[in-house]
Amino acid sequence: MTATVTARRLSRWIGFIAVAALSLSPVWAQQVFSGDPIDPATGQPYTILPQLPLISSGPDGRFNTNDDVIDSATVGDVDVVVRSGGVFTGGIVPPPAGSVATAPGIVAGGGDVAAGSAAVFQVILVDGGAPAPVGSPILGTDLDGRGALVFAFADLDGDGFIGPRAADGAADDQVELQEIYTPVGRQVAVMSGGVADGVIDVSRGAPPSVGGLGIVLVAGAATGATPPIHDDGPWISTMLPYVPPLSPRDIIGNGNVRAADPGFLVEIKLQKEFEPGKVFLPATTDPLLGTAFAIPTDGSSPTVDLLRSESGPAVSARFANVVDEGSFVAAPARVLLVGRDAAGQRLLLEAVEEIALADDGPGQSVTVWLVATDSVGNPADPSAPLTLDLEVGPRVRIVQPNLDSDESRESVVVTTGAAIPIVIDDTTGLSGGGVDDLFVLSGGVPRDSLRIQLGGGSPSLPMDVRKVLLKRGRKTGRGGFKLKSDLAVAAGAADPATSDMTVTVTAGGVVRYARTFPAGLLQPARRSLKYKDPASVAHGPAVLVVRPPKKPSQPYRVVLRVRKLDLDTLDTTAASAAAQIQIGADLYQSAIACSGNQKRGVVICRP
Repeated sequence: MTATVTARRLSRWIGFIAVAALSLSPVWAQQVFSGDPIDPATGQPYTILPQLPLISSGPDGRFNTNDDVIDSATVGDVDVVVRSGGVFTGGIVPPPAGSVATAPGIVAGGGDVAAGSAAVFQVILVDGGAPAPVGSPILGTDLDGRGALVFAFADLDGDGFIGPRAADGAADDQVELQEIYTPVGRQVAVMSGGVADGVIDVSRGAPPSVGGLGIVLVAGAATGATPPIHDDGPWISTMLPYVPPLSPRDIIGNGNVRAADPGFLVEIKLQKEFEPGKVFLPATTDPLLGTAFAIPTDGSSPTVDLLRSESGPAVSARFANVVDEGSFVAAPARVLLVGRDAAGQRLLLEAVEEIALADDGPGQSVTVWLVATDSVGNPADPSAPLTLDLEVGPRVRIVQPNLDSDESRESVVVTTGAAIPIVIDDTTGLSGGGVDDLFVLSGGVPRDSLRIQLGGGSPSLPMDVRKVLLKRGRKTGRGGFKLKSDLAVAAGAADPATSDMTVTVTAGGVVRYARTFPAGLLQPARRSLKYKDPASVAHGPAVLVVRPPKKPSQPYRVVLRVRKLDLDTLDTTAASAAAQIQIGADLYQSAIACSGNQKRGVVICRP
């Protein structure tokens, strides 16, 4: 059994490792591959996740296309396991921790943070035989000098699994996808005598008052014959929450010269986001593999192991929003935090840097949450009462809490780790939009700020819709649409690159599409800003492109394409459609005449 440990660009370049090694016999003769099926195309063992069928991207080299092959007759065995806590001392490989509560505990932030601590891990080669389920350790020298990678994934929603699964419904699938988009720790080590020893820091933790945060460790190792990178042979790995690229050269190397030099630096390439076709993660409704990749935190997945990560004591604070799992859309740039509410229950939060606020006087207030945090920004329990001072500018007022009738500032004494609701509204004496800030200070030192975009006096701004095309689709739930529009974004208006963007499309008086693309989701792509949903999004995957103007007098061009949308009830006789795009507090909207084609099941709207 072999596998990679992640996919290209799941994160930016993360570092380098120094590896020295000796040339060894061909990879298929190594003991860890004894009995493994051989790929006739390469002469090397297949890359297969343990206890799962062989999954191939087919001739086109891309997953999630029509030529994917799932060979249920060829099942991966166990070649490598990871254990936390330094529990392996030779002999029988111990089982993983049986629960998060009994797993080794650490403090988020790692050894480089005063209050943090690192976790010990061991990546161990095994033969997959007796005793079941992982077999006996292989303590030989076949893979000495090979690099091993360890990743940590956090159970953000507290359901006892890493990754999407069908049993708890589809509403939280995007939050569960976020768990595997953003690993919370990664480390490298070198195999020696069948074991790679190391320590790993974990960035995310939860308050001890909610039991900390469940962490799953996964791992893999190179097996190639040519030093120092050893990327000319397949990877072996523990269970992973998806199938990554099958070639190890998609993970390491990047064309480095193969010099047998102990000081040689090896670049590790990791994926910033799931590129369509690069990784395999089936829909949770897939009848064969829909839940196979969700990794449990109860110790029943034998190749991985667990940690319990707690946040350190509260020393700072940050602003956050409570996550609505039903509307959340996973993206690598989003930061989810696990805190607690006033009743001591887990609370899923998202760090927030900017919000929109109506510029309309009293009413339509907005609630944000103030969260006491440890030294690395995790929600935390204070070891002693912590005083936090809130301050706002002249356009905004603090409605709640307000103990002194001064709506421009407020002191809050934090005695528990519970998130505190802060209600803000605009003032009545100023108008015309603009921006303001809400600051939180501790000991006179700013700890976090929230940019507040106030809507202008006009209820909406003009939008020049160039085209709207809606199509029902030949099969149920396979409709889609395309929106192309121009926005006259004036100086001082909310920036599409740094503000939330909500797109709403209505046809025949029915809202056909509504979605918020969070700030930071759009990324530079040549002359445009672009976001593309991963292939694993089951319904309504979108491609959003925003093209800034070349000259100040020109408009922004916004193009949105959406597939796999349920437009089965689309009325092709609809005479008009309406589109709205809200960026920050600025609302752009327009109506447009349409014509339909009943036979083709489309509605086409043009100016």
